[in-house]
Amino acid sequence: METLTIGDEVLWRGSWGQEPEKVVRVTGIQVNERNGSKEGDPVDFISWDKVTDHNVILDLNNRHWCWAHQIAPYYNDADIKLTGDDEPVNSDLIPDKYHHFYD
Repeated sequence: METLTIGDEVLWRGSWGQEPEKVVRVTGIQVNERNGSKEGDPVDFISWDKVTDHNVILDLNNRHWCWAHQIAPYYNDADIKLTGDDEPVNSDLIPDKYHHFYD
């Protein structure tokens, strides 16, 4: 399973997910004690399948923070995911919950 790591580029939607997406870089990741809590532990990476709802808070390089539901993996085309090592990935492996970012 792919991981979200500090330094990764992601698609972010401001205004609690209402604005058009922008490409930003993750500068911090916090895993919350419970969904909706603002208290948690900083981590360097987390599995994408755990990045849901209000269970993770991310700091971004645009001086904003966001909840997990406001981001999606950033793919510069249908076949390539940009990560620290620019690893190729099959677009069929992108979870359905992120496809709305590419419509």
